[in-house]
Amino acid sequence: DRMAAAAREAHAITGGGGYKTEGIKSERGVEGIIEYRQGTNFKGEKEIMVSNFASAPWNQEGQSERMGGVGSRLMANVIEKGVKGNVTKISLRPIKESKSYYEHVGFKEGKGGIMSMDNAGMKQFLSKMGK
Repeated sequence: DRMAAAAREAHAITGGGGYKTEGIKSERGVEGIIEYRQGTNFKGEKEIMVSNFASAPWNQEGQSERMGGVGSRLMANVIEKGVKGNVTKISLRPIKESKSYYEHVGFKEGKGGIMSMDNAGMKQFLSKMGK
């Protein structure tokens, strides 16, 4: 809708090349993916904006064949690259059903429903992940 498009435009990041996609694959297929772009925000700070982040349906809580930690491992890989590249924050626009996950791992809600994690939070997340 128009409001969501305007919010995305207002939070657009520039430069830094195109989107990158990473995933975890097993014999069952793709277990999860994350798509992101690193660039500069309107304040001139290096930022990573996650555009897509998904885990396969069989990896959701309560599934018997679940491969746990797929989302956390994907996020940790991107955050680790951001910390090494002196990124000041990582941001995303979560779907309603996943908002509690992002809050649990350290993202904070800001304007327009965008959630972000600053550099200190990124380092804390990596520490919890053993990286």
